[in-house]
Amino acid sequence: MSTNGGEYNSRISFNNKNLSKLSPRNFYFFALLSLALRNVQCGQVKKFLTQRAQSFSQRAQSFRFFLVNFVFFSFVRFVLILFFFLLNFQFISANSIYLKPRVILEKSTVKLSDIARLHKDVKDRVVFENLEELKILSLEDLQSILLDSSEITFYGKECILIPLNKKYSKEEILDSLEKEFYSKLGVTDAEAKIRYLGEEENLPANGVTLKWNNIPKKLTPGQKIFSLDFYVDKDKVYSKKLKFLVETQLTTVVAAKSIPRNAKLTKNDFTLKTFFSADAIPDGFNSDISGYTAIVAISEGSVIRKKQIREIHLVEKGSEVDVVYIKGALFVRGKGIAKNSANEGESVKVTSLSSNHLLTGRAMDKGVVVIE
Repeated sequence: MSTNGGEYNSRISFNNKNLSKLSPRNFYFFALLSLALRNVQCGQVKKFLTQRAQSFSQRAQSFRFFLVNFVFFSFVRFVLILFFFLLNFQFISANSIYLKPRVILEKSTVKLSDIARLHKDVKDRVVFENLEELKILSLEDLQSILLDSSEITFYGKECILIPLNKKYSKEEILDSLEKEFYSKLGVTDAEAKIRYLGEEENLPANGVTLKWNNIPKKLTPGQKIFSLDFYVDKDKVYSKKLKFLVETQLTTVVAAKSIPRNAKLTKNDFTLKTFFSADAIPDGFNSDISGYTAIVAISEGSVIRKKQIREIHLVEKGSEVDVVYIKGALFVRGKGIAKNSANEGESVKVTSLSSNHLLTGRAMDKGVVVIE
């Protein structure tokens, strides 16, 4: 096994001739392998590695051939299946009827096209006259009604026909809901009121049981949507959504007259009122608000809210105030920091800025404390 340069180069040349027969991708692989063989001193090892590489290349080409053929024949098979399916679909669709599972009818005369999807070759016709109540129509029933049923292919199982043949007034709809609403929530009409926001509705006259759904467990005001469900035995066959307005009883403070901005409230400015409202008022008052100051103008009859008034004192806690001491002809004036808030005549503790002593006085004016 010679390792001189001439023999080595001839081997490389021979291998490159073999590589020239391979694909470009495998050619680069063998080029890298040839470079690696320069550092191998054993000819048998070089030969073994070359054979293994060629075997790997052949397997890779075989796999690619198999993959291409698999994809091609799979595509051909899919096209053939689709072709025969469409051909068969066209065949079975001709002169056929597809029975709908459920139909809502607002007329008493029922045509075949109302309860089934018809092929263009099937003639439409009247199936029922004056249908007054819910009917479950089986495929066998329909076949017995149609005289040319032997020439038609039927699909489906049964159709539920629900005629909306009775007009219910707004009052009747409201009365129906109120019974279940008050019963489920455990309240009376003194605590809550309901208003129907819709119009008259056509509903089934016979053959179904009507039940209200979506009634909440907790009473809250506002617009609500309740479902009126149609039941046949225990099965729900249809549902109609209707809109209502729920008002709850509230007790809160309202303005007894128009209140200007910056006005200090007295008992004559407000009153406690109980009424029904569709709006929740979490920021209202239900106690005495005398002494508060209106920070915006408030119109008569409107609910007074927390953001509209504020309790403003003559002396605010932490503010700098004028401290006045008067005794006979003696008059002393200084500065201090209020330790608490107070209105006129109320006690205030003040820390003197000059002596740092704690003094006690009474609020007499805006920012003024008179020491006793």
